[in-house]
Amino acid sequence: TVSGTPTYAFSGAIPNGGTVDGNVALEVDGNVALDFNSTDNAGNVEATKRAFVLIDRTPPAGTNLNFSSSTNNLIVVNVSGASDSLSGLNAAPYWFDADSSARNSGWISGNSWNDNSLTPNSLHSYRVKARDAASNESAFTIAQSKYTLANNPSISASTVTCTSTNCSVSFDLNSNPVVTEYFIDENTGNLGGNDSGWITAASPYIDSGLSSGLQYCYKIKARNGDSVETAFSTQVCAFAQVSAPVISAV
Repeated sequence: TVSGTPTYAFSGAIPNGGTVDGNVALEVDGNVALDFNSTDNAGNVEATKRAFVLIDRTPPAGTNLNFSSSTNNLIVVNVSGASDSLSGLNAAPYWFDADSSARNSGWISGNSWNDNSLTPNSLHSYRVKARDAASNESAFTIAQSKYTLANNPSISASTVTCTSTNCSVSFDLNSNPVVTEYFIDENTGNLGGNDSGWITAASPYIDSGLSSGLQYCYKIKARNGDSVETAFSTQVCAFAQVSAPVISAV
């Protein structure tokens, strides 16, 4: 297989006791047929012979990047679709690049790469290129981005405190970044109990307008920048305090 400068050399003719070498320009890629012969000093022409030369200056095409899975510290990047009709793909045909060359896979034989040791709910961009058996490299694909998953937040029993009209619900962010969104669910349905909706506000969440003496239960989940949600935490329950009776003068 020939790549780069498209020339092919012949050697071995021996007129007048010397060796003659010559270059023939090859203008197109593909399996090129070269017909050749030689003539001696007496004008005798040998039978024409044929040699085939594979010329490949064309990189692989059709390379696509996609994602298969992620965790809170790992993203799995995949490649598909790459093909090369001349030399075929290299034995180690793929190079993955992460975050504008901050990290890379090097040339690898597999069609997936694990980018690990990442942080929860963090955004990362990826691109991939391919090479063929003649070492022609494609351009990188257009970069695509993905978030790692968020860590599971939690609520502990000691962090839910209630007055007669509101409950203060403190929660553990579990090392998620401050931009992470949380949803606190009040699931008793008792009068005055409210879900938080998706919020990024710091802990605690204050659920107000409650009814004295009733129980309220809370659980929490988070979602990452791709809106992939964690499971809900274990719920924690507390009672709104009983209001002291009011004695009016008669």
